[in-house]
Amino acid sequence: MKGCLFFDLDGPLAESGPQLRAAFDEVLASRGLAPLTTEELDAIVGPPMQVSVPRLLSSRGADSGQSTEMIADYRRVYRERHLPETRLNEGIAELLAALSPSWTMAVVTSKPEVQARSAVDATRTTDHFVSVVGPEMNQAVPKSVLLERAISDVEARHGRSWPLGECWMIGDRRYDIDAATALGVQHVSVYCLTWEKGTAFEAARRRGQLAPVDDGLERAMFEAAIDRLEAAGFEHYEVSNFARP
Repeated sequence: MKGCLFFDLDGPLAESGPQLRAAFDEVLASRGLAPLTTEELDAIVGPPMQVSVPRLLSSRGADSGQSTEMIADYRRVYRERHLPETRLNEGIAELLAALSPSWTMAVVTSKPEVQARSAVDATRTTDHFVSVVGPEMNQAVPKSVLLERAISDVEARHGRSWPLGECWMIGDRRYDIDAATALGVQHVSVYCLTWEKGTAFEAARRRGQLAPVDDGLERAMFEAAIDRLEAAGFEHYEVSNFARP
């Protein structure tokens, strides 16, 4: 095997946004609260619910003390009606099939592990992953702890250690950057999406299924990544690449 790939679930592998939004909107409506905005949906994907839901309630003038109850309601609705509808991003099934013979692969996510396993089952990719790691229900666990747990789980299953130089984390949020840097990785690449002709993403854009983010937002996200990595001791040695000295 060439090494080990650790995939975040929501975003890199699966487009969970529509299911998350539908479940949240149903729970918000039951409380007489406004549905999610696109910006709020983007903010919810990634961090633990215990972080994002209190902010969501406060922004609507609701009592953030309702967070625990709302999270439980959301998870029930999501599990019963929307989780089985999880679908892979276009091209991911083919990518995983191509990588599987040469790479050890695992999923590490902030989604509760029992839900993450159900989502992976729904996408019919279970056989590609040796491990699926997430927090217990109703626990807010730092992504770095989950990633460390996933590495240990893969090592236990294979009966060998995996040096960090042979491990890659594929994510799309600052929490993934923080997890990798906390574990001592030596190199990070941060790429903005390029719409290349002939690719699945470019075709989806032409069909109106995908849209580029605002240039200002993309620039702000990239600058935030630069600030975060430089604060962690990385040198920005090339446009999209950072390394520890």
